[in-house]
Amino acid sequence: MNIISATIHNALAHIHIHRIVLLCAMALPPSAADGQVLANYTHPDIGTVKLHHAGSPLNPPLVRLNLDEHLRLDFDDLADVPMELDYTIIHCTPDWEPSNLLHHDYATGFELNSLPPGRSSQGTNPLYTHHSLSLPNDDTRWTLSGNYVLRVVDRHDHDRIVLQRRFWVHDPMVQPEARVVQASGAQRTTGQRIELELDLAPLGLGVDPFREIVVCIAQNNQIHNARHNIKPVFVGGSRARYSAPDSLVFEGGCEHRNLVYRSSSYRSQQIAHTRRLGGETHVGLTPDRPYLHPAYTEQTDLNGRYLPLRDDCYDPSIEAEYAWFYFTLASPELPQDEVYLYLGEADAWQLIPTHAMRYSAIDGAYETRVRLKQGIYSYRYLHIDRSTGRVGHSLLEGNHSATENSYQIYVYHKPRSSQHWQLVGYSELKSR
Repeated sequence: MNIISATIHNALAHIHIHRIVLLCAMALPPSAADGQVLANYTHPDIGTVKLHHAGSPLNPPLVRLNLDEHLRLDFDDLADVPMELDYTIIHCTPDWEPSNLLHHDYATGFELNSLPPGRSSQGTNPLYTHHSLSLPNDDTRWTLSGNYVLRVVDRHDHDRIVLQRRFWVHDPMVQPEARVVQASGAQRTTGQRIELELDLAPLGLGVDPFREIVVCIAQNNQIHNARHNIKPVFVGGSRARYSAPDSLVFEGGCEHRNLVYRSSSYRSQQIAHTRRLGGETHVGLTPDRPYLHPAYTEQTDLNGRYLPLRDDCYDPSIEAEYAWFYFTLASPELPQDEVYLYLGEADAWQLIPTHAMRYSAIDGAYETRVRLKQGIYSYRYLHIDRSTGRVGHSLLEGNHSATENSYQIYVYHKPRSSQHWQLVGYSELKSR
């Protein structure tokens, strides 16, 4: 077991004990108005947001309908004056627009509820207030399956959104029959293809898979390369096939890089230096280099997820420290591309404008800094073509069909007589 594998294993044991336009839009706080795509969002004063299946911090925020399953939300308020907050849940279409439903059509309880009081951090600099929330609870409970958004707002100004996170409620009626295979042709050494079939018989007779069914597939929960509104290539009886030799092919990419910073007293080879300046901790990381080796190299990673942790404390949620981390990628400049540091779940699965990297001609490297809480993180360097907006990683991270990736498959159904889309099928599979 290598050091990353051991660290992840021990961390989990500890927990169980106890195109550019899009990027510009992400920089702006979302509006509370209806009729728009509801994206994940984090206010600048909020840090370390995790929404996951309760008890499984590395699992996605997905629960089954009508079962005793819960979601857990955790985040830190880093504002000088802690905010008073309310929350609500919003049912959405497969495209993440608000459904044409009233709140009482999809949930019980009040539309807005008070977020429980937070806990003050202990012995940290900066100080912060840690909030946690379990859903469903006595104040609100969903009654329909589908896509949802959890929205947290300022109690004194409900149009001021503090954070938004997407989650899913699943009514398992259709089981996707899927596997990941090596792509063929020109993409044989770099691509992974999804083979997918659905048996729609459990949904009843006469289901139109072209109008009543929507399929979406994500790779490692990422938003920038997810496939939406996938249509079948063949239908026979109740069965629908969604794959063909040249369809549903994803770039394999490379394994995520890992950042482990669980103790300020232990310096790994990844930590070049640590300094205290202006009352804050600044951590310089050893420069990274592009992964451009022709041969695939295996390593354990979290596929974009992260775990906030601190070794030498009782409760990391209120005792873990924040620090500024300085990332450096020693690489020739890519004049046609913007380069971004991508932190996966810690970035809400999006490319964040503040994580755009600046190129230093003197140092011959891309540079940026990010404030993070102590823990285990996985990250990549991505590039965006300035002319097309296409997001890629092959110029900085390589591209291999052997890379271990996870894929999330979502199947939605909207009967002719219904006003909303139901999530009737879900599966997560790995490339190996």
